[in-house]
Amino acid sequence: MELPLMILACFLAGFSDVEADDQRLTGMEGGAIRITCSHSNAYSNTKYFCRGKCTYRDVLITSNGPNTAKYRITDRGNDFDVTIYNLMVKDSGLYWCGIDRSIKDTYNRVDLTVVKKPREEKTEPEEGKNSSADMKDETVAKRNTTVDDSETVDVTDTPAVMEEPRPSSETVVYIGAGLGICFGVLVLVLLLFYLQRRRCLGASSGMNTSTPV
Repeated sequence: MELPLMILACFLAGFSDVEADDQRLTGMEGGAIRITCSHSNAYSNTKYFCRGKCTYRDVLITSNGPNTAKYRITDRGNDFDVTIYNLMVKDSGLYWCGIDRSIKDTYNRVDLTVVKKPREEKTEPEEGKNSSADMKDETVAKRNTTVDDSETVDVTDTPAVMEEPRPSSETVVYIGAGLGICFGVLVLVLLLFYLQRRRCLGASSGMNTSTPV
């Protein structure tokens, strides 16, 4: 009696291509998600996981095939788990948990939505703020010190008044000798001029004496 019931159940299951337990799941970008699929009378059947129209090309992984870095399947008889790793936004869409049956395969529908990972806002701690303020004050103080130093440098760099070099003893001797020579020449010129003028006066007086009245 049990054998005909099992055959009838399998026969009825073959005409129903979509079973219940549709799932709507949400995953986080960069994370992983596990999908549990349940089917009746599928203990020894091959399980598979597909996407979209679920044609042969759309099959992502099967229970009788190897696992991949992206997809992993665990067969537990009438139930099986599919884990998707490293979720991306483009992984969002329609998926199917399929059971390979002799007449017509049955499926569980899975709607997956992958949301972007929120960006962490960096909050500066209070200590950091105080440190920033201290650094700012220190920078201002350094600038003021630099200004004071530059002013000091300007005063220091002002050229000092150059003292005239004092003449050496030899220079004094040479100058004295030159002045003495110039003075002697001047005296000699004056003396010659005086003697010449005196001769001229003497000759002029002699001519006046010899002239008859």
